[in-house]
Amino acid sequence: MEGGLGFRRLNEYNLALLSKQVWRVVMNPDSILHQVLKQRYFLGSNFFAATISSAPSYTWRSLVRSRDLLASGVRWRIGDAQSATIEGHPWPPRPHSIQLIAKPRTMRNGALVAELINSAREWKEELIQSEFLPMDAECILSI
Repeated sequence: MEGGLGFRRLNEYNLALLSKQVWRVVMNPDSILHQVLKQRYFLGSNFFAATISSAPSYTWRSLVRSRDLLASGVRWRIGDAQSATIEGHPWPPRPHSIQLIAKPRTMRNGALVAELINSAREWKEELIQSEFLPMDAECILSI
C-alpha cells in the first residue's frame, strides 16, 4: 500500500493532458493557438525545435515540458520531405534519440530533408555519406 497525497499521479495526469494539447498544436498548424504560439515563440522554426526564451509564460514552459515528453516517442513522417528540416524535426528512426548525432558538415542551417532525395525519390547516398557521421548516414539510409 502506498501513502501520500497522490501528487505524483496528479503531475503525471497533468503532463498527459498537456501532451494532448501539444499534439493538437502540432497537428493543427492552421489553428489560432498554433499561429499565436508560432508568432511569439517559434517564428522561423517549428514547434519541436523551439526553445524556452528568457521570459516565457507559464503556459509555454508547460507546453515545452510536455512537448519534450511527447517528442521522445514521435517520429516525423517524411512524405515528400518538403516540410521536414534535417536538424529541426524528429525524423531519424532511432530507438533512443530523435535527433541526428551531429549536424551535416557543409549543408546550410534549415536545410530540408528533400535536399537529400533525388528526382527518382531515392536517397542521394554519396551526399549523405559525405555530410553525416557513419552512424547517422546508416540511420538515414535505412528509411
